[in-house]
Amino acid sequence: MTERTLASQTLEKVGQEVTLAGWASSSRDHGGLIFIDLRDHTGLVQLTINPEQSEAFRSAETVRDEFVLQVTGKVIARDESLVNPNIPTGTVEVVVEKLIILNKSDALPFPIMHQGEINEELRLKYRFLDLRRDKMQRRLKRLDEFNTAMRAYMHSRDFVEVTTPILASSSPEGARDYLVPSRLHPGHFYALPQAPQQFKQLLMVGGLPKYFQIAPCFRDEDPRADRHPGEFYQLDLEMSFVQNGEQVLQEIEPLIKSLAKDLAGKNLLSEDVPRIPYAEAMEKYGSDKPDLRFGMELVDLTKELSSTEFTVFASAIKSGGAVKAICAPGGAKLSRSQIDELTEFAKQSGAGGLAYITLAEEGIKSPILKFLSESEQQISVEKTGAKTGVIIFFGADDRKVVNKVLGNLRSRIADDFELKDPNTVALAWIVDFPLYEYDEKNKKVDFSHNPFSWPIGGMEAFDNT
Repeated sequence: MTERTLASQTLEKVGQEVTLAGWASSSRDHGGLIFIDLRDHTGLVQLTINPEQSEAFRSAETVRDEFVLQVTGKVIARDESLVNPNIPTGTVEVVVEKLIILNKSDALPFPIMHQGEINEELRLKYRFLDLRRDKMQRRLKRLDEFNTAMRAYMHSRDFVEVTTPILASSSPEGARDYLVPSRLHPGHFYALPQAPQQFKQLLMVGGLPKYFQIAPCFRDEDPRADRHPGEFYQLDLEMSFVQNGEQVLQEIEPLIKSLAKDLAGKNLLSEDVPRIPYAEAMEKYGSDKPDLRFGMELVDLTKELSSTEFTVFASAIKSGGAVKAICAPGGAKLSRSQIDELTEFAKQSGAGGLAYITLAEEGIKSPILKFLSESEQQISVEKTGAKTGVIIFFGADDRKVVNKVLGNLRSRIADDFELKDPNTVALAWIVDFPLYEYDEKNKKVDFSHNPFSWPIGGMEAFDNT
């Protein structure tokens, strides 16, 4: 059996005969010579077919993009003037002696080597072609590297990997279950696990000291920006005889830092990872996953504006709500149409509107200035730390709504003003999540955290809360 050489290995095979197999990425007929770029999962290598190899040449004349080929030939070094610096194997080529077309291809719906964006519906329709693209190949390899690194780290910390069942009984997790009907028990259903909570608890009670798995989680919920509906994977772990949550954070923190730096190639904003209580995160950033790569914290002005005669602010405060603000650097340059666009964005998050003050070179400007006293204007500027050239956006409503609106606006403005450094990761642990919250839509108290967690304060907290 002929041993197949990979494209990337041809650099080591100069002067040797090799057999390659892969896809034809491109074919160029120069009359006396035919050049084919052959692609496999390791890269590209150029094939050269001479007319002297008559059978191979006749076959090469019929080759089109994505034909599957197997070739045998000699690896030679290219002349210095013919080196292709755009590919790793650009210093060599394979002079083909034998060429076999293993499979032909119809005309493609999109070019495999195209580096730009391709219509997503078209990509998914021809997923097998999409997976051949270099971008997708790199993603699959990177995912494998992440999974391998996580497993190696967990094993080094004496965790045991256990694969838990997919078909299980339902357990409350905060989303709807996907149900699978039982053939043997008509009218009964299995539930796909939203997370392996009941199984890892079983393992701990069963005496396993440290467990982990890269677990599939199935949740029938609406799409989110950071979660695919239906199925996603998480590194799931459990430890026995843990005295406090900090032990778990310290156990896993080195892995997260390593994944960010060594595999993702990112810079850490700080080696010290802050512990931020949930309530503080919501008050300061309007999010339980705050982006700390930039400032623009939410500033509470409820107390300072408690005597305001501006109806919008006054009614919010009177009803027990809040008035808060964020200060956007460079925002004074925003046009009226851009502010209107941000106002519509805020409304989509639940705001009734979006009040603002602009600190221009010629002074403070705003449609709401006539409703605010000079002292109220001054305190708003001082407490937000606003300087000339910025814009202050206000939110006035129920505190939960204000935090959500300004939190979303904060992230949107950071995108618009390019405040998020794509090469930097700002890690943070958000702790002390609430166990319950009131569901306004369904008018009931519901879990906001998985119900398997031990409440802070123990069982006494239930009696005293």
